[in-house]
Amino acid sequence: MIRYISAALFCVPAIALAEPVKLSGAEISELLPAITAYGDDTKQVFYQGGTTDYIASGRPSVGYWRVSETQYCSKWPPFGGWACYDVLHDTATDELHWIGDSGTPTINRIEPRAPE
Repeated sequence: MIRYISAALFCVPAIALAEPVKLSGAEISELLPAITAYGDDTKQVFYQGGTTDYIASGRPSVGYWRVSETQYCSKWPPFGGWACYDVLHDTATDELHWIGDSGTPTINRIEPRAPE
């Protein structure tokens, strides 16, 4: 009985220490059109054609997205230029971590959605 309890205790920390995994460009391209991303009072939907709908505090906006070999990039008119992010997937919590130039992650939970 003592061995069983010890083994169980060692398994719990291993789960808690799971790290999000950085996605490749191909993995990002495959994942985004299949999910909806939710944050604190935000919702984002990605479409195959490269547009994205974003709602923050009830206010909608439409932007553009593309993927490089290693990053997700977005552009939000009327602002110019693309901002790019590493995308990490935490499969234990089904969250995406978006990490831009600042290094501070934005974390969204994700849910599957029907194909277009």
